[in-house]
Amino acid sequence: MESSEWYELPQIVKVPEETFYYVVDEARGMSMRDIRALPLESAQYRLLRATAPSPASEQVVFQFHRWVEATQLSRKETERIPVGEWAVADRVFVARGEYVGRKVNIDIPIWKYTQNTFILPAEVQKPSARAGGKVPTGIDVDFGQDPPENNLILVDFEGGSRLPVPNSKTTDDSAIEVLMLAPDGKLLARNSAKDTNDKERIDRRNEVLKRIQEVREGKGAE
Repeated sequence: MESSEWYELPQIVKVPEETFYYVVDEARGMSMRDIRALPLESAQYRLLRATAPSPASEQVVFQFHRWVEATQLSRKETERIPVGEWAVADRVFVARGEYVGRKVNIDIPIWKYTQNTFILPAEVQKPSARAGGKVPTGIDVDFGQDPPENNLILVDFEGGSRLPVPNSKTTDDSAIEVLMLAPDGKLLARNSAKDTNDKERIDRRNEVLKRIQEVREGKGAE
């Protein structure tokens, strides 16, 4: 694979229905203390703690953003309920040859009519020791396209962490170049350095996390 043969799009790859796929790994640069400072019951905590499926060398990490008009609460509750919120899946592993879009368990506020407030729904209403004795929040939200053939396919990628630099305590962390195949047959290239520094992505994610934390603290009706 020769990255010199790729071309770089001037903007983020965007597919229908306000969905964005970024080549970003939020866990990079975070210490375990930082991650453990997150609510243990949160879906974000579980995503950031997740380890890459084997073999790790065949996986690349994406961050998904999507405007969600409606979603279902669980596999059993198939009725779609209105949402009207941005959804962010912080850390999703995708392997070569796989569709990029998929369902991811995330936290997203929904309006609870019986309580007259927003809540963070949970698929399993059972406390977990791993969640600090609380009920793990999060529901599956679809970041893919319907039908599946309309999804981007991860073709290849290169870059990322390499061997330590000689005579140095640091490693050679080059940007990750990702090549995807669109439904219309076009090849789309992304660069992790540009996606990581994308201001629109950063601002949107921060707003989503702030919103989720407010709902978690019981400020959903304010």
